[in-house]
Amino acid sequence: MISLSLSPVLSLCSMSTTQSNADLKQQGNESFARRDYVAAVDFYTQSLDSTDVTTSTTARLRLQLYANRSLAFLRLGCWAKAAADGERAEKLCDDGDECYDTRLVFKAVYRR
Repeated sequence: MISLSLSPVLSLCSMSTTQSNADLKQQGNESFARRDYVAAVDFYTQSLDSTDVTTSTTARLRLQLYANRSLAFLRLGCWAKAAADGERAEKLCDDGDECYDTRLVFKAVYRR
């Protein structure tokens, strides 16, 4: 009988997911910097889709992804999608200073 320890395998899987999310976010940021907003939205969406919504450690990442995707949608002229992502980000936002800047973007979206 072969005995396998799954613990190292599972830890590798979770680390690769975190790295994958960070890589996807970085690729989204790079696309945004190149003004390739369609690609940026795609990368941010992929990262959001692979992020675990139940852990508190990913809440900040999801906040950043929603805020970034909201701005990319804004640049594409997709006002409703930008506003929807802005609302999602705001729900994840605490009362910290970082969220103040994010809320200013949301207000700009709502004024359109």
